[in-house]
Amino acid sequence: INRPEVVLLDDILSLTVEGILSSVHLEKKDVFLICGGPPCQAFSTAGKRRSFDDPRENAFLKYLDIATQIHPPFIVIENVRGFLSAPYAANEQHASALHFVYDYLVQHGYIVSFQLYNTANYGVPQCRERFVLFASCCGTGTVPSIRPTHTKSKWKTLEDALKEMPSS
Repeated sequence: INRPEVVLLDDILSLTVEGILSSVHLEKKDVFLICGGPPCQAFSTAGKRRSFDDPRENAFLKYLDIATQIHPPFIVIENVRGFLSAPYAANEQHASALHFVYDYLVQHGYIVSFQLYNTANYGVPQCRERFVLFASCCGTGTVPSIRPTHTKSKWKTLEDALKEMPSS
């Protein structure tokens, strides 16, 4: 309601590349970056860590499939810290979910790098670690890490964040 220009689509499992591109009035060649945070529950250390054996992770696999079919110069995936150590239970070939995703993107022509980021170092008023994977098919080497915008001595507090919100 607040942003009527934003295109909202259905469940990713029901989408096609053609349908997505048509909805946003683009062709594959026009897409520069695909960025998303596929479901994380199956990788979280707070859960059962069933990884890709969890039906919710079909959305993650579909995200990879759509992203590599569109094949933009850059793909970014954000997820929980637990993704770094999550097993890939269904396939003996891959030691972990991370290895599977890494290999999948490399097989589709991407150079892959990843990093663990503390969101407090980027202005979020919360110490929360997030896994971020960068993939590039531009042939220019690995994607650089993102430099922090905040230091521990200047981390934002909840009070700081609430002061920045407009009053209604």
